[in-house]
Amino acid sequence: MAQRIHYNLVEALPSHIDKQHTTTPNKQKASWIIMQKTFKIVDEDGIHARPATALVNTATKFKGTEAFAEAKGKKVTLKSILGVLSLGLEAGDTLTLITEGGEEAEALSALQDVMIKEGLGEINE
Repeated sequence: MAQRIHYNLVEALPSHIDKQHTTTPNKQKASWIIMQKTFKIVDEDGIHARPATALVNTATKFKGTEAFAEAKGKKVTLKSILGVLSLGLEAGDTLTLITEGGEEAEALSALQDVMIKEGLGEINE
């Protein structure tokens, strides 16, 4: 199951800002949800150009959502092929996919599908 983290942006403002008089567009409460899921890389070739391209193409479909890959202490955008390849992911490595913004759940689900259908990784719970 994906981990869901909810941030209230108004409450997260620095203490010197008057939070009672802070408004957001349409008078809605500003919030940001971050979802993440961790995978163990099972493809014996790791994540090379072809699977990295599949991940980037999927992440790019979600315009209002940020998507990141985190591994080996490094976090990169999933919307950059060079960023994904720079992680140097090999079989046995752990990869965390992180989505935040408008369609975070849908984006994470689509990225999970790529990981599993392409035989790249399995959910690491």
